[in-house]
Amino acid sequence: MPNNYFNFSSTDNEKRYLKTHNEQLKRSLVIRIKNQKELEKELREANKEKQLKQEEIEKLKAEMEKLRKERDMYRKMLFKENVKSQKFPSKDQSEKPDGSDRFTPPDKSKRGARVGHLGHSRKLPQVDPDIIKRTFLTNCPNCHNSLNRTDTIDTHTVEDVPPPQLTPIQVIKYDKERQWCKSCNKEVVATHPGEIPGVRFGLNLVVYIMVLKYGAKVSLDSITLLLEQNYSLKVSKGEIINLLHKTRKWLGNQYEQIKLSVRASPIKHADETGWRVEGINSWIWGFMTKDQFYLSVEESRGKGIPEEILKGSHPDDVLIRDDYAGYAKLPFKQQSCWAHLLRKSHEAASDQNASEEIRTLHQSLKELFVILDDTIKLPFNIQHRKLIHNQAWNNLSGIISHKYVNYDAKTIQVRIKHQGKNLLTALLCDGVPLTNNLAERSLRKIVIIRKMSGGSRSWDGAKTTAVNMSIYQTIQAQNLPLMPTLKEYLLSGINQTSGKS
Repeated sequence: MPNNYFNFSSTDNEKRYLKTHNEQLKRSLVIRIKNQKELEKELREANKEKQLKQEEIEKLKAEMEKLRKERDMYRKMLFKENVKSQKFPSKDQSEKPDGSDRFTPPDKSKRGARVGHLGHSRKLPQVDPDIIKRTFLTNCPNCHNSLNRTDTIDTHTVEDVPPPQLTPIQVIKYDKERQWCKSCNKEVVATHPGEIPGVRFGLNLVVYIMVLKYGAKVSLDSITLLLEQNYSLKVSKGEIINLLHKTRKWLGNQYEQIKLSVRASPIKHADETGWRVEGINSWIWGFMTKDQFYLSVEESRGKGIPEEILKGSHPDDVLIRDDYAGYAKLPFKQQSCWAHLLRKSHEAASDQNASEEIRTLHQSLKELFVILDDTIKLPFNIQHRKLIHNQAWNNLSGIISHKYVNYDAKTIQVRIKHQGKNLLTALLCDGVPLTNNLAERSLRKIVIIRKMSGGSRSWDGAKTTAVNMSIYQTIQAQNLPLMPTLKEYLLSGINQTSGKS
């Protein structure tokens, strides 16, 4: 130990240094503690967010599993299994050379057309080309040697659209003379035949928006984008909505005429589908014929809706519908949809745990449907139809009275019992189909709009959709020129609402 150890004494400089250094360490410690607390807080928030993400992942997994099961169910509905060759192999198929009874399903046939089948391709345009572009090489692509021109050519004809370009809008100014009528002793003002009073848009634009909205199923945001990009015309979503509400008013009389035509038709179809209004579940009812289409948005799915819309129909009229009970008490003839019945029996018979009873029942219904379908395709002969009707009813009566043991067969039996002779009305009425496929296909377009929009934000919007879609699809069903007919209907409604004859 050094002799001067106990004789050490600090100087003022060393005291100041140690005091300063001590304060720095304290501040550093405070900062570190503060940073530690912030990091701990971030860690807790990160753990909380991780837990929420994990819960969300679990929900998505459960939803994905649910969607997978639905996909498999719809796949079974759309793609029929080879029941005869797989589920019920013949004796020759099931027996193997080695004596085992294991059955190996045959290889699937190659997809596509059969060998020797004539192909179909797009035909060449039957008009002279608008543009001819000739191309040639100056050097060989392989050896790069120079090439001479030739008169021998290969031809490739294509159909194309003009390049996108900004089309200027038409600004139309209507100078309307203010004239004095001496007889009426008042001022009158002329209105141009193509003018829409009180609206800042022309008729062509109104029709174009309707075609985009109800024909192409374009959203309001996309409509505003198309108008701005193609025509440099800025139109807000609110302006488009107000314009579509006006078209509903102008097309109101035509809409009522469609309802009267459906009532008067001897053969009519009906179906309904869900529609949300202001976030609340509602219904769109569809009533249609081969060339008329009527939609109505209602809060209820009750029987009073078809009773009100179809009131005044003749008792001999035939309504083709599904097995929904809301149509059962309507006071005219009805034809129940065989497609719905066969779809339900197919689902039951295709189930993994399906009983032998339901498989036999489904096969019997398919065979009966083929007989009925072949019969209604023949020229109408009431005596022959009555004979087939009696035989078919005997078959259905046997199914209804049969003592089924298994629940799946009993379920289909109850459906047949509830529909009864409504399954055979088409045999005794000329021109009546066995299925309600017309209504199913007609409502498909409104279902697509529902999937895109989720429904309507107001009852005004729902009624506008129903009226405008009814007019639009009726024009298509009648194979009329779309835009000229829409213009004609709109002008007629504008003249009526403005008091012009």
